[in-house]
Amino acid sequence: MINRIAAPRRKYELKLTLGADSERDIFNALNDVKVRLMTGPPEPENPVYVTSGGPSSGWVLEVTVDPEMDHDAYMRQLGAYLEAMGVNKE
Repeated sequence: MINRIAAPRRKYELKLTLGADSERDIFNALNDVKVRLMTGPPEPENPVYVTSGGPSSGWVLEVTVDPEMDHDAYMRQLGAYLEAMGVNKE
């Protein structure tokens, strides 16, 4: 039996599913996502969940914050994860 642990997650995690009819529509939708993110940063108690759709594109955005995570904690968890997965650190 393989001992699996969950991969570590960063303090901020963004999940985006985006569909579009053309390259131009992708770029426009990405700009819309950027504008939405710039309206206010997500907070641990107020994550971002947005669904947007139109005739040529649509997207679902989720941004969450783990207030307990910082760079050092992430690196410790990453090391433990890689070791559990049998990845050689050399």
